Amino acid sequence: MQSAPKINWTKYLIIGAVPYIITAAIFHNSDIAIGLLIVYAGTIANQLLLVRGVKLILNATGHNKTEIMIIFLIKMAILFLALSLSVHFMGNKVILPLLFYIAQIFILIFNIKKE
Repeated sequence: MQSAPKINWTKYLIIGAVPYIITAAIFHNSDIAIGLLIVYAGTIANQLLLVRGVKLILNATGHNKTEIMIIFLIKMAILFLALSLSVHFMGNKVILPLLFYIAQIFILIFNIKKE
């Protein structure tokens, strides 16, 4: 994937694990830990597709609209499935996956390398 080198993966994964560790330590519940892992994996896949889709849009020559649309539909499907599956594991703690996802967005912003 062309966009993968733009993200500082070491820093991203280490800093991205901090909210997971804090939340898992606070709640001491394996269902919450599993739910947050699902959101974390879905967030990483979602953000990879986001970076790829934006790169395709910015370099629109040679790429068709169908490819861009498919990337964004897959991105939305992954995000929806990850959040809904994590809510299934967490029960009534619906806000936790959303807050975790928002935290991961800010972590990604701080870890994108400037060109």
